[in-house]
Amino acid sequence: MDYLLSNLSQETLWLLVVFYDLLLAIFLYRFFGKYGLYCAVILGIVLGNLQGGKVSELNLFGMQFNVSMGAILYSGIYFATDLLNEKFGKDEANRAVMLGFVANIAVMLTLVLSTKFMPSDLTGSAAEVHDAISVLAYYSPIFIIGSLAAYLISQRFDVWFFHYLKNLTNGKKLWLRNNLSTM
Repeated sequence: MDYLLSNLSQETLWLLVVFYDLLLAIFLYRFFGKYGLYCAVILGIVLGNLQGGKVSELNLFGMQFNVSMGAILYSGIYFATDLLNEKFGKDEANRAVMLGFVANIAVMLTLVLSTKFMPSDLTGSAAEVHDAISVLAYYSPIFIIGSLAAYLISQRFDVWFFHYLKNLTNGKKLWLRNNLSTM
C-alpha cells in the first residue's frame, strides 16, 4: 500500500485524500446518523490541526501552490455540517461545530500535558515519540489559535448562510446552497 501511494503524483494523492475524507463522512452518516456526522466534524478539525504544519507543493493548471495538508480535511467538515443543517437543522450543525472546537482544544491541551512526562529508557523509541509529540504540541500556538478562530468563524458562517439560503429557496436547490455556503 505504501509503495502504491508513494508512486502517485501529489495532485492525485490530494484528490484521493479529499475523496477518502468525503467517503468517511458518508460512511459515518450511513452507520451512525447525526452522531456519525458529529464524529466527522471532530475528526476533521482535530486531524486538520495536527496536519496543519505539514505543507506540500501542488502543481495545478501550470501554477505551483503551497498547501497545508490540514486544509484537505475541511472538505469533510463542510460536507458534514451542510448535511446536518439539511437533515437535522441549524442547531445540530452548530452543535457539531462547537463539539469540534472543544474536542480540538482538549486534544491540544492533552498533547501539551503529555510532554511534561519524561520518556522512559525502557524502549529505544520513547524519546523519539516524546519529541514528535512535543513538536505537534508546540510547533506553533499562534497557528493553532488562528486555525481555531478561522474554523469557528467560517463554520458558523457556513451554517448560518446555508440555513439562510434554505429559507430563501423554500428548501429547494440543495446544490446551490451547498456550494454557495461552502465557497
